[in-house]
Amino acid sequence: IFSFLPTSLALSSDPALWASWNVDDEFRYFNNLVTRVPEGLPITLLLSEEQYSPSIDSTIYTAKYFISIPNLTSDPEIYEGSLKFYMITDNQLAWVIHYWEDISKENSSSWSDLKIENNP
Repeated sequence: IFSFLPTSLALSSDPALWASWNVDDEFRYFNNLVTRVPEGLPITLLLSEEQYSPSIDSTIYTAKYFISIPNLTSDPEIYEGSLKFYMITDNQLAWVIHYWEDISKENSSSWSDLKIENNP
């Protein structure tokens, strides 16, 4: 089971959207995003200040993120914040994200905002 906790601002703007957000929603938003980016222009994701807190069958991964979404008519759209992944091993012993928390950066659009903007 996967769950996503958006930033507090995104959560307060549309609680119903996030109450049922699941893996299918993740695929939909991402496919919509990729479709709207002009062909040949790269989406940039930079992770920094990465930290891991592993245990036998789970780990917590935290990082700061910077996302740049290009477009043809203006400067790239920028999203910044921090993320926290609670990861577990599945039946095949592969690591999967069980819980994802998005943490906003003051005066910046967040990954949650990016998901809202690309949700059908």
